[in-house]
Amino acid sequence: RADAIARDTVPESWRSAPIVLLGPVFGEIEPGFGTLFDEASLVGVSAQGWLRSLDDEGRVRHTPWDGLPFWTGCDVLFVSDEDLAEGRDELSTWTAAVPIVAMTESWKGARVFSAGRWRRMDAFPETEVDPTGAGDTFATGFLIRLHETGSVDEAARFGAAAASLSVGAAGAAAIPSRSEVEARLRQYPEIGLT
Repeated sequence: RADAIARDTVPESWRSAPIVLLGPVFGEIEPGFGTLFDEASLVGVSAQGWLRSLDDEGRVRHTPWDGLPFWTGCDVLFVSDEDLAEGRDELSTWTAAVPIVAMTESWKGARVFSAGRWRRMDAFPETEVDPTGAGDTFATGFLIRLHETGSVDEAARFGAAAASLSVGAAGAAAIPSRSEVEARLRQYPEIGLT
């Protein structure tokens, strides 16, 4: 496990970033870290790092949510259905506290909570080579498009298209370009939140 990231180590110049994605691996970021950033910043947080730990043999294990409000100061919370292996009781707390909650469901697609309701979308078709990083790619694409348009629908489509491309290759080759994401969106105009 890496050392905790102290709030005072975040440079002042970073605190006005237009888009921020907080994604600890094993809880290295203290709850409320999102409050460091300017009000104008779009801040997303990945729940995964607060929902897992290492056991004595160094294996990753699911850890039940400890109740600490890690989302404070965040606009969007990202979680996967795998992160909630023990149940989904946390979702009602999170949707009451964060304006947008996006839950990826692997090859099944995603569900997004906003404006007081859940909606779902199918995944974009792709032959899976390596799913590593697909959730982070979804979150990054989602935040970029939400920042550009303010539309949750467009953000979900963009994030899901990017994630689909990321599972089709391994390593750095899996990082899609914007033009690749836009081509995927044109290829499947029927996929979106319903």
